[in-house]
Amino acid sequence: MRDEIDFLAASSHKFLLGARGMGYLYVRRELLDRISPVFPGWKAGRKPMESFYGPGMDLSPTASKLDSSLIWFAALAEQASLGVFRQLGIKAILDRNAQLSRRLHDTLAERCPGFRPFPERHRSTIVSVPIEDADAVMKRLTAANVVAAVRAGRVRLSVHFYNLEEEIDRVGAIVGAQA
Repeated sequence: MRDEIDFLAASSHKFLLGARGMGYLYVRRELLDRISPVFPGWKAGRKPMESFYGPGMDLSPTASKLDSSLIWFAALAEQASLGVFRQLGIKAILDRNAQLSRRLHDTLAERCPGFRPFPERHRSTIVSVPIEDADAVMKRLTAANVVAAVRAGRVRLSVHFYNLEEEIDRVGAIVGAQA
């Protein structure tokens, strides 16, 4: 309870590289008895192997009462993606992401006059760049096989540990040419 968090929910399809349909929920133990599942799956039962056929279900007294039925293919993808995180280590991934984020911010600050990076302590791996003709920049990024998005007239970019420095430099050149 270091951070005094009551509830924390996260999907796994972005940062954790999992498939859509998987996610995680943390509930502080003291609050667990105050919430009820919406669509409990068979694994939410006190005795899951007796929960297949209903109609009633004796819910587990633990957090497993919130389990819904698994999405098996997404669960397999999740297992593989979490394996990558275990193999590389979360600290190494976070350090690499911080390094790539610094490079992206620095490159954009150098090449895009309208871009004002946040102070480093407030940065993330997601960067939003104001662009006059965001659609034209998106066409160039797409032609260069860069995955990005436009949100409210800004080009939204994101880095992750698997990106290369050369890719970031290339993105900076493409975005900077239109800024």
